[in-house]
Amino acid sequence: MQNDQEKSAALEIRNKAHEKLTKQHSKIQDVHEQLVAAKTVEKEVKARKAKLNDESVSVMSFDAQIVDWQGKVHEMEERLKGKVKERNQIIADENQKLGALSSEIEGKLQCLEPREKKVEATIAKASNLCSEAASARTAATAEQQKIRAKFNNIVKAFNTYMDSVDPFLERVEEVG
Repeated sequence: MQNDQEKSAALEIRNKAHEKLTKQHSKIQDVHEQLVAAKTVEKEVKARKAKLNDESVSVMSFDAQIVDWQGKVHEMEERLKGKVKERNQIIADENQKLGALSSEIEGKLQCLEPREKKVEATIAKASNLCSEAASARTAATAEQQKIRAKFNNIVKAFNTYMDSVDPFLERVEEVG
């Protein structure tokens, strides 16, 4: 039963690690989507810049907007790099913890194997003792029945003897 508890504890730890990794993966996907959106925005900025050059309309204001968008893209890329680095560190930490837990559980399982064998041997010995006791009980019951049969035969023989001696004793008492 303790073995089952240890296995379920290990499974619970693995499930928690999986949940954490899933959350980090979701966050990374969100950041990736933001990066894709930022790249889309960057493409849009480039198209607008080309259009502005062609049309020669308010180049200064669009240049400022382009710089702003590029700053946002750069910021998003930096955040993405940070998130990826953070995710990789979390994965490494969780893998290390998982490895330590696996080693610990394996050690405990190895400690339990001799105990299990000892319990199995004790159960086998107890089973043999129960079989021997049942066999001895059966033999004793048979012996008891033989003795009871002999006793009944002796009582019967005694009663027969007494029945034959009783008239003689009565005559001896009358004579006496």
